Amino acid sequence: MKIYRMTMLCMATMFFLFITGCSNAQKASQTETDAIHKIINIEEVSRIENVLASDAMKGRKTFSPEIDKAADFIANEFKKTGLQSWGNTENYQQRFAMVKVEQTALQAVFDQQDFDAAKILVFSTKPSLSITDK
Repeated sequence: MKIYRMTMLCMATMFFLFITGCSNAQKASQTETDAIHKIINIEEVSRIENVLASDAMKGRKTFSPEIDKAADFIANEFKKTGLQSWGNTENYQQRFAMVKVEQTALQAVFDQQDFDAAKILVFSTKPSLSITDK
């Protein structure tokens, strides 16, 4: 759940920066260009990158406290800029379930011959899977 939350916030941030910096770039007057540079500048982008890439974030590993810390930082940045949250939500984070898969057992037989479990890859949302061809 945490990786998707962080991914969505990162994607939204990148989208916001891209749209703000690129929208109507060919038509932008000098005044508009100056206004954009007041919002997006090297110092501010470097500050954000340095926070997210800092050793304190420990790589923002999935399911780690640091991924939540990074998500909170990005949400704070959104709030500081006045960005509205989606719909009736109170914050910028989207909650959803994430399943962590663990293989507990695997057996495959084809033409009455056992297969090596290390050579089998199965994706399913079911707790048990049986495929037969009759």
